[in-house]
Amino acid sequence: MPTISAHHAQLRRYRPRPVVANGGAVVDGAAVATVDDEAETPGISILYGHVAAVHAVDMTVDQRLVLSGSSDGTIRVWGAEFGSCLAVYPGHVFPVWDVACCPMGHWFASGGADRVARLWVTERTAPLRLLVGHGTDVDVVRWHPNGTLVATASADRTLRLWDVREGKCVRYLSGGLYGSPTSMALSPDGLHLAAGTDEGQVVVWDLGTARRRAASPPAASHSGPVWSLSYSQGDGTLLASGGADETVRLWRNDLGGVAPGISSGGGVDAGSASPLQAKSGAAGGPGVRPASPAEGGKGGALGVDGAGRVPCTPGNGGPYGQVGRYRTKSSPVVTLQFSSRNLLLAAGPFHRRGPITG
Repeated sequence: MPTISAHHAQLRRYRPRPVVANGGAVVDGAAVATVDDEAETPGISILYGHVAAVHAVDMTVDQRLVLSGSSDGTIRVWGAEFGSCLAVYPGHVFPVWDVACCPMGHWFASGGADRVARLWVTERTAPLRLLVGHGTDVDVVRWHPNGTLVATASADRTLRLWDVREGKCVRYLSGGLYGSPTSMALSPDGLHLAAGTDEGQVVVWDLGTARRRAASPPAASHSGPVWSLSYSQGDGTLLASGGADETVRLWRNDLGGVAPGISSGGGVDAGSASPLQAKSGAAGGPGVRPASPAEGGKGGALGVDGAGRVPCTPGNGGPYGQVGRYRTKSSPVVTLQFSSRNLLLAAGPFHRRGPITG
């Protein structure tokens, strides 16, 4: 029977994850089992119903419904306008770590500590598909832009891509991950899948070939878990990562150069042009071949030269180059997302430093 390890309990410390939807609406899931009485704030609705910690929230594309996943093993759907609970979806045996709405309609996916991902439709309270195969907790679920595939990431250090029509795994991604996946994002064109780990690494796969396209070396990685990833809208030229080390990092998907509009001054640290290491492998299209554990690539980390710079090692298609590193004042970056106009929004708790006097 699955159990919740101390490692996973520690990773859930930052599970309140605001989600920014189209139009600027924000949903925030508070990872607490009880809520103290507090005064109503204009423009903020507090949704009560779960009897344990809320670990994940998401919003449908039309912004009419809000989904939440909890340690009580249920998913709830709420009306965004009035904040009322419209339906409760039981099924997970243990905590629900993540929920994700389909971009094409009222489908959604969930992953939890029972090692299973589930596919749902809002009209039914029973799951339509059980996606079974991971060896331990399913921590992250994301929809492919075409709406017919779901990606899952697990603490077993593997990622899988599933065909929702048949419930079959069509891609198995593994190898070379330092730590367990804690975040995931798919590029707008559906060709790339990026994952961040609890060791601070960012890894990108080509879904056409199931091979790693890039992996961040230690010198360019986060110094703590990567809690969130987001691709820029449109061509997905930029990938943003945010984590517990209180930084936001920008990676550009081409052969190098600084992205337009990104200054080398201000909040960007020195040495921000370090690249992700490119992995060799033939470029592939968006087609999907049968999954195989043997398709996970291998590769070593890049070295650092005498000047402290991470050299660029081009591969087929070029590396993801790190073009910006921004530090927050005192906030781990729990979630970030590019808006429809490619404004990067980030959120996280404020941690006061030093003793409090007064």
